[in-house]
This record gives sequence, structure tokens and C-alpha cells, in this order.
Amino acid sequence: MVDYKKNNTISLMVTKLCHDLAGPLGGLTNGLDYLEESLSDNADGDMLAQSVDLLKLSAGEAAARLKFFRQAYGVVGDRALEAEQARQIVEDLIAQTKIKLIWQSVPAALPAPHYQMLLQACGLMTTVLIYGGDMEVIADNKEINIIGRHTKYHLEPSVEQAIAGSILADEPRTIQAALCA
Repeated sequence: MVDYKKNNTISLMVTKLCHDLAGPLGGLTNGLDYLEESLSDNADGDMLAQSVDLLKLSAGEAAARLKFFRQAYGVVGDRALEAEQARQIVEDLIAQTKIKLIWQSVPAALPAPHYQMLLQACGLMTTVLIYGGDMEVIADNKEINIIGRHTKYHLEPSVEQAIAGSILADEPRTIQAALCA
């Protein structure tokens, strides 16, 4: 029998992953519906173009999120990763947002654990900067700083407590913060 209390972290991560993929996959479904409607109604080229654009946008977003989750939380071994690869993963993750990435002083290569922590912290920052803003990344082999700037941001008290390590992750929105703490 599975002990769900021991596997709570896994359950929370899977729930978070499914939640984060639901939006782009819903966009793919809508794009296919529009495309089908366009073809059956012999619609003009504008509706077909909009359908294809929605499909491309949603597929790109889903692919970016999957790549982010695989690299940030998957097994990557002991290999170092080039900073440019990490930057591109973050750029792809925020491509459909109003967040501007400022990549500062990041070594050319980081050990795998630092690289994953950097990605995890950037992913967490995207949940705070839901209105857009600047996400500044500064890292070396000892320390990672992710700084968010905007006049308006969204930081739920439970997420702030999880970042501080004062509560255990008990819901999908706090698991990412708890792993970064």
C-alpha cells in the first residue's frame, strides 16, 4: 500500500505540473476547435490564421513548461550546464508573460544542483510577477539571487511562509517555494 503522507511532495509536484500545463493544453484544444470550425464553415483565411497562431502559441508554451519542469525538477546527474542553456529555458518560460529577464553575472557553467536551484527560483518568481516586471538573475558557484521588481506583485502568505521555511508545503502552490527554501 502506498503511504500518501510520505509521497506528498510527489503528489504536490504532479498537481502543480498538471495545473501549469492545463492552460497551454486548453489553448491547443481551442485552436483545434477553431480550425475544425473554420474548415467546416469554409471560413476566410483570417480565422484559419488565428487558429494556427493559437495552436503555435499554445504548443510553444506547453513545450517550454515541460522543458522547464524536466530541467528544474528532473534527474540531470552531475553534469554542469552552460548558463546560456539555463537562460534560454527561463526566456522560453516567460515568453508569453510581461516579465523581462535581466541576466547578470552568471558563470558560463554551473554545477547541476546550482543550475536546478536557479531554474526553480526563476519558476517561483514567475508566480510572484504575474503582472509583469523585471526578473534579475545573479549567480555564482556559492549563491543565487533572483530579484523581482514591479510596482504590483502577488505573493500569497502561504508561499511567503514556505519560502521562509516556516511551514511545510501542503498544497500545490507552496511546493515550489518549499523546494527553494
